[in-house]
Amino acid sequence: MERIIRIKYTKEGMMKYLSHLNLVQIFSRAIRRAELPVSISNGFNPRFRISFCPPLPLGINSQAEYLDIKVIESVNLKELQKRLNHALPEGIKVIKGKEIPSLSSSLSKTIDSALFIVFLDLKRKKNNQQAAININSNQILTLASEEQKDKAIRKNLIEREDNYRLIEINQEIRNFLQQKEMIIEKSKPEGVKRIDIRPFISIMQGLNYKKGVLELKLHLKIGPQGNINPCSLVEYWLNQSPYQGEIIQIYRQELYRQGRAVM
Repeated sequence: MERIIRIKYTKEGMMKYLSHLNLVQIFSRAIRRAELPVSISNGFNPRFRISFCPPLPLGINSQAEYLDIKVIESVNLKELQKRLNHALPEGIKVIKGKEIPSLSSSLSKTIDSALFIVFLDLKRKKNNQQAAININSNQILTLASEEQKDKAIRKNLIEREDNYRLIEINQEIRNFLQQKEMIIEKSKPEGVKRIDIRPFISIMQGLNYKKGVLELKLHLKIGPQGNINPCSLVEYWLNQSPYQGEIIQIYRQELYRQGRAVM
């Protein structure tokens, strides 16, 4: 009797530059090397019966990718995980697996949102520097006057300044999200297409700001209704904000179905 095994895996390091097509090929080879009892499709070009979650944009790490594998007999999940990891390249690692009902809907049809964490080297644009200094001049002057005192005091003052900046950044984000539409342009073979990305944004929030690096939380809608690349959203925000920045790293941290994590 056929069963469906859903696995959760990471895709990090150099593997973040791997295309979805290459990812399918890598898992097919790994399944073959691991000698797993995976069901094979009929037809002229038989393939392993596996299905993936919505593709991850190139250049983005992930700690929560999913794959459904249809097997023709019962398998030990720990053994499956061990054998697959032995056959997969560095940067792709199976971290969890479970059997799901055989009539479950496919991942591509049911996943409707994703949580991204963006690390951003962020500072105010030059024409906004004076405004930033005036807003919090007392703390900045205090930092200067404490320069000769012990490190613990200076560290505390710097942390207070970072906390203030985080409050300021989140206020800018709230103002940004007041827009009813956010139009970006995408180049297509048939020409330039204008897309309103505002409906895709569920949450946008700064989580932490330290030493000029912002940790930004993005909860975005994805799936059959369409997708938005988090890089496009960050670039659009920066163009309208008093900040300039450079993306250091992006992680897709989790995928959701109707508000609940896939697994």
